[in-house]
Amino acid sequence: MKYNADAVKTTISGTDLRPYIFEPEAGEIPAVLFIVPSYRGTVFWHEGDVPLKRAFRAGALYTATVTLRAVAGCSFAGIPAAPEEGSFSHSRSETVRHAAGSGGTLVITVTFAPPEGPSL
Repeated sequence: MKYNADAVKTTISGTDLRPYIFEPEAGEIPAVLFIVPSYRGTVFWHEGDVPLKRAFRAGALYTATVTLRAVAGCSFAGIPAAPEEGSFSHSRSETVRHAAGSGGTLVITVTFAPPEGPSL
């Protein structure tokens, strides 16, 4: 029998994304990429409905669209849709939403309260 690496999959568990995506702080530049052993995360930030192209401002509503891509041998299959128990979360966000995991990519939307501080 031939070994099939694709048949052996490690299921990724939902977790708090806060260690990888920090909540907006006025004057700070947002992170756009993070890497953990089982997946890679790309973060696209929006201020309201407009893509963010500068530092965070006080009083503005921010949303992060996070695309997670599993590394070879890993899968998001079995992760329930957010905000269910066992899904991805963010302990300092207003809301976290994503569909149930089913393969190698998972898109998560994280909404944050407006940061406090001086407007830039």
